[in-house]
Amino acid sequence: MNAHHTESESRGNRVAQLPIIVRQSVAILFFKLFLLEFTFLVLFLSLLVAMRLIVFQFNIDDVRAVLVIYGMMNVVKAMVTGVAILSWVRHYYELWPGIIVYKEGLLGRHSSSFKLNNISMMDIKQGPLGRMLHYGTIQLQNTFMNEHFYLVDIPHPQKC
Repeated sequence: MNAHHTESESRGNRVAQLPIIVRQSVAILFFKLFLLEFTFLVLFLSLLVAMRLIVFQFNIDDVRAVLVIYGMMNVVKAMVTGVAILSWVRHYYELWPGIIVYKEGLLGRHSSSFKLNNISMMDIKQGPLGRMLHYGTIQLQNTFMNEHFYLVDIPHPQKC
């Protein structure tokens, strides 16, 4: 007999099960960041047009003011980008055998759970963009307890 035993053999073939972590689709995060970038570009261009209408000729002081405003806008954009990324990281689902736990929060933690026994309905919703980018929402329903649970904008909902 082999003297080397695996950890699962020494525990009587009991394997510790870790949760599967599911986050919102990265495509959604990229879309939010793109929208943020586009919004700040439109704001900056609007500022330039407004300054051009107010001041007919730019002098060096006007250029400096535009650069200062552009720098401040980039600082604000970086902070909003950081919040969007942290929000994406701190909102996720843990899939355990028999239960789904939704966890959220940056400073405080909040979680809610949904037991998978007595599931009476499961529905996957995907719009055209969701089908193209492979994300969607799973709706679970327990009619016995009159409970609904949504896994929102998760990647590859058919696999989940």
